[in-house]
Amino acid sequence: MSTILRRIGLPVLLAWLSAAPVAMAYGPLSPSELNKSPEKYQGKDVVVGGFALMFLDSDFDHVLYDSKRILIQERREYIRGDHENDRDYKSPYCLTIANPEFFWPRHKNLRLHNIKVRGTFIADYLSGGRIDLGACSIGTAIWVKEIIDSW
Repeated sequence: MSTILRRIGLPVLLAWLSAAPVAMAYGPLSPSELNKSPEKYQGKDVVVGGFALMFLDSDFDHVLYDSKRILIQERREYIRGDHENDRDYKSPYCLTIANPEFFWPRHKNLRLHNIKVRGTFIADYLSGGRIDLGACSIGTAIWVKEIIDSW
């Protein structure tokens, strides 16, 4: 019986495995890498890492930056008024978390942490008149499906 299984079973198993779709995610990427080519990643499964700024008990700030240092630098520039005359300034380092409720209440302690997540990239999150006060101005987002790591 084992000879028959080896002769028939192994080729059938190999054929089935080669035909099975493999779900692979792009990444890990940073928000700025995704923002460089949003059309390339539109609707794709991606892994992205960065510094999360989320205040889940309000409508404000549910974003992922390349790093905490870049977030602080951009906030300082905003406070100083560096972009005051540039209404079209869009941070290339920022990615909106489209479904911050995913983190609530189980992961609410991740609001000021480095995280790595897997999800679907949305290149045109702010299109069609969508208003989201906590979104990045560049208009890209990720629909989070899984938290891979936090530190």
